[in-house]
Amino acid sequence: MVSSVYWEWELFLLSLKVGIQIAFIYEVILIFRMFVRHSKWTKMVEDLCYWIYATAILFKLQYNYSQGVLRGFSILGVFLGMMLYYIVVGKPINRLVENGRRKYGAKKNSGKKKETE
Repeated sequence: MVSSVYWEWELFLLSLKVGIQIAFIYEVILIFRMFVRHSKWTKMVEDLCYWIYATAILFKLQYNYSQGVLRGFSILGVFLGMMLYYIVVGKPINRLVENGRRKYGAKKNSGKKKETE
């Protein structure tokens, strides 16, 4: 009984960690997009690659730690990890980057081509 609870707790903590990691990776992509112009097609490809990677990591976690059985507390752990990252780290970093971009004069790239006169 105790080892079962320990195993579930360990899987939950690993799920939190995975949620934080995949949220961090997406934050890096978003910051990169602030500074480098992207077309809609490029954004879609980046997002597709991100979600394929995130899905593979989550599948590996479920396969390795729960024999492929989908555990609700594991999914909750990933979701909470992503939310925890966003609230504690993501929002402040996003504000810092946005303020730094404004302060040093970098213009936000909308992904649209400029019209020449």
